[in-house]
Amino acid sequence: MLNILSAVAEFERDIIRERVLSGVRQYNADYTAGLIGKKRQSKSGKNLPIGRPKVFNREAVRELRRAGKSLARISAETGLAKTTIRRAIGVA
Repeated sequence: MLNILSAVAEFERDIIRERVLSGVRQYNADYTAGLIGKKRQSKSGKNLPIGRPKVFNREAVRELRRAGKSLARISAETGLAKTTIRRAIGVA
């Protein structure tokens, strides 16, 4: 009986995994086609691409800081988190 239940659980897990991967692929395809934010929304409502943000120009962030801009202002202009900006400029 235990073997049958474990086989059913494994099958269920595989089905869930397939559905999630299919949804991720579809979201990425819709995002690159420009449909996200227009015809389709993400669950969070932020309509961001999946994955980590692309690499940013650290020197540009440092220049903004040297120009006297606050972390909040730099964050608003670049779209980066304040923690990311602190790490880029070397503030502890």
